[in-house]
Amino acid sequence: MAGLPPATKSWLRDYACALDTTAHSPEGPSHYRRLFPQHPTSLAGSRTERDTPENETLMHAICETRSRFFALLLLLAGCAHTPRLVPAPDAQRPAGDPEAAVASAAGVQVTVRSRAWKGVPRDLESIVTPLHVTVENGSPVAIRIRYRDFTLTGPDGLQSGAIPPLQIQRPGTQTVALVPTFPGDRFLLLRPYGPWYPAYPLWDGPFDWDPVFYDQFYATWEPPLPTPDMLNQALPEGVLQPGGRVSGFLYFHKLKASEGRVIFAQEVIEAETRERLATIRIPLILQ
Repeated sequence: MAGLPPATKSWLRDYACALDTTAHSPEGPSHYRRLFPQHPTSLAGSRTERDTPENETLMHAICETRSRFFALLLLLAGCAHTPRLVPAPDAQRPAGDPEAAVASAAGVQVTVRSRAWKGVPRDLESIVTPLHVTVENGSPVAIRIRYRDFTLTGPDGLQSGAIPPLQIQRPGTQTVALVPTFPGDRFLLLRPYGPWYPAYPLWDGPFDWDPVFYDQFYATWEPPLPTPDMLNQALPEGVLQPGGRVSGFLYFHKLKASEGRVIFAQEVIEAETRERLATIRIPLILQ
């Protein structure tokens, strides 16, 4: 019921409880009338000559049916709300995009959009945390785009890196070329991603590779995830050259909390020297 207004929650609880009490009360529908006095022409109106024992039994059955209906309604209302990330009040917002937040440092700008997922599965936000991320490199050096450089820190202080959507670290793994939908300009893919993205240029410079990270995080996927839509829309790893721009989805573990402040962060690392240039942080709210 987290998604309902407080007044509605209270009314539903009281109504359901009253109906439940009525349905199981020895006084039957007469007790219902005292709880919810109505206009004399209503179903729960004042007693008339038609209030026979048969009608009393019917009224009791109606009250019990209503009780079960509202109990189901309350259960569905409690399950329907999935906490979502939105920009925090103190986050910088790009003009005309209320679902996005932006921050910059060292000439690099990052934009994060929540509630942007449109693919399959439709309920992905109830399983993991998908965030649409755009990185624009206005610095004079190439920077790396690496999953472990993106983190999400929940209200409980637990921090998680982006989950690799492809199992690329295992030799001999069969690959199928994707139909990527991520836009990229002056963006070079890491060489291990080549079989999935045969039409994209590759980066041949240094890039720290951590098999333990990929083993640990990729293993957390449970079939049928990641779906083809998730793979096609994912932001792959690579190097963003000066003046470049790349967008795509990053997938994080589902946050355990139902509300509170969340921090999205990116470590800005120079590709050639591996020097950390800055840390970009964007405040979000889980609600």
